[in-house]
Amino acid sequence: MNFTEMYKAKKCSPEAAVSLIKSGDRVFTGGSPIVLYQALYENRENLKDVKMYAQFGMMGKSGEYILSPEMVGHVSFACTTLALSSTTNPWPKENLDQLPLSFSLMERLIETMIKPDAVLLSGGPMDDEGFINLGTSHGCTRTPVDLGAKVIVQVNEELLCVPTDYYRVHISEVDALVEAVNPKDGGPGGGGRQYGEKEELIAAHIIERIRDGSTIQLGAGGVPNAVGAYLKDHKNLGIHAETIVESLITLMQSGVVNNSQKPLMRGVSVAGFFGGSPRTFDYIQHNPAFMLKKLSWVNDPMVVCQIPNMVSVNSCLAADLRGQVCSESLAMGNTGGVGGQLDFVEGARKAPGGQTFLAMHSSVTTRSGEKISKITLTLPMGSVVTTPASDVMFIATEYGVAELQNRSAKERARNLIAVADPEFRDSLTFEAKNCGLL
Repeated sequence: MNFTEMYKAKKCSPEAAVSLIKSGDRVFTGGSPIVLYQALYENRENLKDVKMYAQFGMMGKSGEYILSPEMVGHVSFACTTLALSSTTNPWPKENLDQLPLSFSLMERLIETMIKPDAVLLSGGPMDDEGFINLGTSHGCTRTPVDLGAKVIVQVNEELLCVPTDYYRVHISEVDALVEAVNPKDGGPGGGGRQYGEKEELIAAHIIERIRDGSTIQLGAGGVPNAVGAYLKDHKNLGIHAETIVESLITLMQSGVVNNSQKPLMRGVSVAGFFGGSPRTFDYIQHNPAFMLKKLSWVNDPMVVCQIPNMVSVNSCLAADLRGQVCSESLAMGNTGGVGGQLDFVEGARKAPGGQTFLAMHSSVTTRSGEKISKITLTLPMGSVVTTPASDVMFIATEYGVAELQNRSAKERARNLIAVADPEFRDSLTFEAKNCGLL
């Protein structure tokens, strides 16, 4: 049987495809195969205690189906990044849970704890060799295939396909496939957050410390995107990143990024997934200057630390005067997950000439109109420490960069107060002295 015949033999309706999932199964998913999610939702009465897992959360139509109250008792869902699961506090959703771990460990979690019975994937059209490209936002979906899970694929002719040596499945590995295009309002967003004057000020402080020839990783948020925009006058930059955001693509298009200096995969921009916007799709599709690699390799601190002049820039929510950083959960609210921040903080910090920056506004105004400092004596009760004080190198605000690495506790406190909002510096100094920190 040739590849085309094999493809036709496995093509079926969404209802028939999801019928392979049985009560009690563990299911991994990625890439937003929304038509399969809808079919699973419509078949929920025939299912009990199905546990679904993913690297990323659900939003749009995906969330409407998988996180629906009607799914309680039938299908539950757990992911690492809750930010995409709800625009408000996600915890009221009874069938939603979180997997608090770094992205570099996600594939190990799948192998040792989840051990999926089935995997739901999005894929592009099959190529001449019988391979189906899993697109750009797969989220470790190749791992369940290697473990022998039942493979159910939604083949979407509109899916963006990027060069990869890992995130693809062969038609011989597929158990069922459905040809369908996703609704236009579903699936993950892209492009990164916009940035304003404060983000530009923070970025300017970081940019002056980045050398030509550096390899860059930018995380989510306005400040990393502003940093990308401000790197336009640098030379011979490289990319080794968890995700390639749009500002990095702009640097590739302008020639600022040529990957000529980095020792790992010289000449190629490497990432675990893609976070650009639709206007960049034509540039990256089938572009040999990109390569999506296995995420556990891309994010592995032992890999990252092999890259000289590695620079990591990520956003954070708050920091205390000892240098502990919260990036995912302030008090008992929740805005995301660990992601790859700690992976790249550890890797870049240990790289020869490496630098790692955690960036935030110095203060924020609440909905009630109260202005509060984001640098505080202690983090608010219930906050999750994403990056421990011992790993933090630089914290950047619009008032400068606080150097914490190799600094004493008193020096750390003084340096952080120096980049706090001026309105709060006296009170922070008083609190620090009152508790013996200064």
